[in-house]
Amino acid sequence: MACVSSLAVGLATVMAYAPPAPAGGVCDNVSIRLLPKLIPTPKFLAPYLPFLGTDETSTQGIISMWKCATEYQKTNWWFVLFFFELTYLSLKSFAIPATFAMCILAGAIFPLWLSQLLTSTGEVVGSSMCYALSSVMAKPMLERWAADKLEDFRKKAHEERDHLFLFNVFLRLSPFPNWLINASSPIVGNPLPQFVLGTFFGTQLSICFLAQGGSVLKTLGEKGFSITQMTKDMLPVASAMFFLQFIPLAMIRHLKRKKEEKAAALHKTE
Repeated sequence: MACVSSLAVGLATVMAYAPPAPAGGVCDNVSIRLLPKLIPTPKFLAPYLPFLGTDETSTQGIISMWKCATEYQKTNWWFVLFFFELTYLSLKSFAIPATFAMCILAGAIFPLWLSQLLTSTGEVVGSSMCYALSSVMAKPMLERWAADKLEDFRKKAHEERDHLFLFNVFLRLSPFPNWLINASSPIVGNPLPQFVLGTFFGTQLSICFLAQGGSVLKTLGEKGFSITQMTKDMLPVASAMFFLQFIPLAMIRHLKRKKEEKAAALHKTE
């Protein structure tokens, strides 16, 4: 309740002091209801998820939000800053997978260093709030709809209980859905301190790349910007993240070997 109340008070305060919409109608079709359309859905899933967007609607949605935010920034820079961060925190807290588009938008409307700061804070704080909410209300739903994944995650977390920080970094670099990591971590016994640190260090590369994609939107405008093309351009970063996930795995294996050698040496001495 504290998490939900804090977000509600923050959003209500910002909206209470919201400036009037810019002239020219640039913000006419831009609202919170546009957020689901920012999530590109594969074609084979589109008939089953009509409330989500396609590649085209996602691209156009991001462009519309960028134009609106840019106009607001000319006279109300702080309003855009606070509203963006509160929206990002809300999405992460309730496990809504729209932060892909929000990271692109951050790179388009803020300098890179500020974009990285805002999205990093949103990832860590929002994921922690999701962790807290999940610990009191998500267990029955996850055990019903994702029982197999939950059991696998629980076994793995128990196996790596001595190296949970590295394990959490690995999770953020792996293809495992971030929303499921956030929601299931308190249920499987993944401690909050290691969860927070792993989230921070494991998400920096991906959010930085998405912000760079947003800077393309700012530089080129609507011409030359495409979610489809950007997804293809992400291949080098996806490859880098694939290889980076082996670093924490290698470190975990090394620490385990050292522990086994130490135990064997102690046993031999005895």
